[in-house]
Amino acid sequence: MSSQYKKPRLLLLGGALEYQKVPNQLASFDTLLQQENDHLKMIISRIETLRPNVLLVEKTVASQAQEYLLAKEISLVLNVKRPLLERIARCTGALITPSVDSLSKARLGHCELFRLDRILEDHEAGNQFNKKPSKTLMFFEGCPRRLGCTVLLKGTCREELKTIKAVVQYAVFAAYHLSLETSFLADEGATLPKMIVKHLTDMPDSATADTDISIVSDTFSSTMCQSEADDASRAKDSVGHDIGN
Repeated sequence: MSSQYKKPRLLLLGGALEYQKVPNQLASFDTLLQQENDHLKMIISRIETLRPNVLLVEKTVASQAQEYLLAKEISLVLNVKRPLLERIARCTGALITPSVDSLSKARLGHCELFRLDRILEDHEAGNQFNKKPSKTLMFFEGCPRRLGCTVLLKGTCREELKTIKAVVQYAVFAAYHLSLETSFLADEGATLPKMIVKHLTDMPDSATADTDISIVSDTFSSTMCQSEADDASRAKDSVGHDIGN
């Protein structure tokens, strides 16, 4: 199985890829094996006519079918959860084929690069052979950004990664709903209210209309300060006079 394809053709298949035995029918073991092999060969030949590079299946795949796909040099990914399959379909433009009987109506997906990457989990303790566990991740690169993306978090502390993941999920949730609210307000023709600011004095000639800070001349400021100081002095003298009396 190749771990990397440039501009791959992706086929997404729902259900399982296996031979469905007819219930309540007696047959010899050799006959059943022959029927299964013939059925799987027919399915693989139909898949081959679509010329996919990668086949993603929701459930299990018969071992004989896996050998046929390997011989045809078609990379196989099985037991892909349905929600993940739907996300891949949305990002790559593919349609999930509900069963092998609907292969004639299949629509393949595309991306710039498909690759598999093995990542060591540094935050996990090693086993008895001092080997750290690892995960194999699939990457579909070059998909249109408007269709979705994946955020990959890396770190050495599982608890910190959990916290960061929760924060990122909340940020994405808030940004998504902000986009929905903005679109709704735009569709309704709503606009933000304008604030009316009353100025105490006229703007000087040196100030521009675009500035957000009111500018008051030094003469006016000094006059106001002197007037307030005189008022305070007179009030003090009046209070002292009343006490003296």
